[in-house]
Amino acid sequence: MKRKFLEDLGLEKDVIEKIMNENGADIEKAKGEVETLRNQLNETQDKLKSFEGVDVAKLRGEITNLTNELATNKAEYEASIADRDFNDLVKGIASEYKARDIKAIMPFLDVEALKSSKNQDKDIRTALDGMVKEQGYLFEPNKKVPYVVGPTPGPMPLGGGSDDKKTRANEAIRSLFGKE
Repeated sequence: MKRKFLEDLGLEKDVIEKIMNENGADIEKAKGEVETLRNQLNETQDKLKSFEGVDVAKLRGEITNLTNELATNKAEYEASIADRDFNDLVKGIASEYKARDIKAIMPFLDVEALKSSKNQDKDIRTALDGMVKEQGYLFEPNKKVPYVVGPTPGPMPLGGGSDDKKTRANEAIRSLFGKE
């Protein structure tokens, strides 16, 4: 806007001065915005120049390969964690059943079926119950062997029973075999 245009409209000089100052401020603000936009445009053009010669299809292929590799690694990791948890569960339950060697009982278990089971604990216990019956040699016996102690010296029995060493040994052996 020019000053002469405002003077031709018949405005006073004070009013013209205020209008010109306000117009100048708006123009300076607009120039600043234009300069900022021009700088952003130059920066963007420089960045785009750095991407010249880049094969976008190749990059997309690499991204796809890396994504697939990441998914495969994650699946393998989760599978190894599940295997470890399953093996720990089997070892814990087998120790409750007093298995002689965990490696010896593993071939008798249907591992794949037990891994996919909804209630692994119960199914493993059921499988081990069957193994105890069929392959009992893989487990420690539950029977407690009586501990035989020699006779202690003491007074003779009142009833005049025989107290010689042979008789006591025979009685100890009979009690050991449960034939009292």
